[in-house]
This record gives sequence, structure tokens and C-alpha cells, in this order.
Amino acid sequence: MQLDGVILINRRSDLARLGVFELQSRRLGFDYERFEAIEPTNSLHISLAKRYLNERHWRPDRVAPGALGCFLSHFFVWKKIARRGGPGAVLVVEDDAELKRNPVEYLAEYGDDWDVMFANRRLNSWSDAGKLHDLAELAPRAVGREFHTGTDGYFVTAAGARKLAGLVERHGFVCEVDWMMIRAGMGPATLEALLKLDLRTIRERRLRRVMLLMPEPERVAHVVVACPALVKQGEIGQESTINPQNTVAIQELMRAARGLP
Repeated sequence: MQLDGVILINRRSDLARLGVFELQSRRLGFDYERFEAIEPTNSLHISLAKRYLNERHWRPDRVAPGALGCFLSHFFVWKKIARRGGPGAVLVVEDDAELKRNPVEYLAEYGDDWDVMFANRRLNSWSDAGKLHDLAELAPRAVGREFHTGTDGYFVTAAGARKLAGLVERHGFVCEVDWMMIRAGMGPATLEALLKLDLRTIRERRLRRVMLLMPEPERVAHVVVACPALVKQGEIGQESTINPQNTVAIQELMRAARGLP
């Protein structure tokens, strides 16, 4: 599959991260497009968010505004990719991403029978050695082992972007964006398998919960995990200006949004 572009999600206040990513792009020889991240403190952005806020969020009393900004940033990137179309896939990265190699060369090694391909090291914790793994099959196998999520780096086709955006349109902001993408890749058979397992950790229970929060008659998108990974999270020295400890009740966000045009 060909690479249709690279989109970097970056906050206006995180210029240091932007500079580090710019050096990466020059060193590895690829171009990218910057998408200015949605800011949950910006009244215009909250106004954009209000139709997607609802009290069904799985953590209604302690939502991090940064998580909402991240969710909406990826959502609007999906809509942009869907509008553009294209025969290949776009690499979407967050600004703490470190790429191991040129994304064009990396993508060329994988087939085209997928909508979304996670290429980050955190999702690699779900899989064993190998090239490409179907997330629907990986999810039950991840139970009982240490696994992580994240949206620091993934490829998405135009068709995949439309499917992900459609999931948001139907259900709104009910969980963090990485879990919504994982939900998109799991169908009824995966839920049936999860219901039979003894889910003990918070992450394991979230697997089942996202399925129940967003009922769908079938799998929304074909989501795969690539191994080895292309992307890992950046090292110390690229800290974001977002404080993850700042949280707010979803009802408070909804009240703020109602007062905006």
C-alpha cells in the first residue's frame, strides 16, 4: 500500500515537540502536514465538541480535558482524511512520536487488506512476534498479560477514516480515542469471547466495557497491529504542556458547551 501522507497532531503551545519532529522528518526523509490540536480550553473548540459530549462517558466524574482534546483532534483528522480520499493510507502521529524508519518503506512491507493499522510499540504488547495481527483475534489473547494502548502512531485509509468518524457520530465521546479505535476493530464474536473470560485488571475490563458502551451489529472496521513497530513514545525532554492530573466532570463540560453558539 502506498503512503498518502503523514499528519502530525500538535498543540500550539508544544513548539518544542514540533521542532523535535521536524528534525526526525528531515533525518528520515519524509514530509508531513501539521494539524493543530483541539484545545478543550478554547471556547470555539468546546463549541465544536458539544454535540459529542454525553453522560454515557465511562468516567463521567473525572474526565481529563486533554483526553477530550485528543479525542476530537483525531476525529477531525479522520474527517479530513475521509474527505480527501486516496488509494493508500495516511500515517497519523502525535507529537511525542519517535519513528524508527521512513514510513514509506515501512508501509510498503504490509498488504492492503485493512482499514486501520496500529504501528506503535505500545500496541505491540498485545501481539507475539510476526508481521500483522488482527485486533479482533488479539483482544481476548491480551487478557492475562501486560498490555497497553495509545494513538501515538497508526495508518488509516480513507475508508477506515470514514468508519471511525461514523462510530463517533453514532456514539459521541464515551471513552478515550484509543479505546474507541480498539472498539471499532472488535465484533460480536470478540465480545462473546471476552464475556467468557475472567477479567481482573482495569484494562481488561475496559475491553468488555467499550463493547457494551457502543453496541454495533458487526465489526466496524478491520483493525490490525503491525509488528515490529514503527513508532514509540518520545523520551524525556519532550514533555507536553498538558497536565494529565487536571480533570473535570463531564457534566461541567456539557454546561460550558451549552452556553456557546
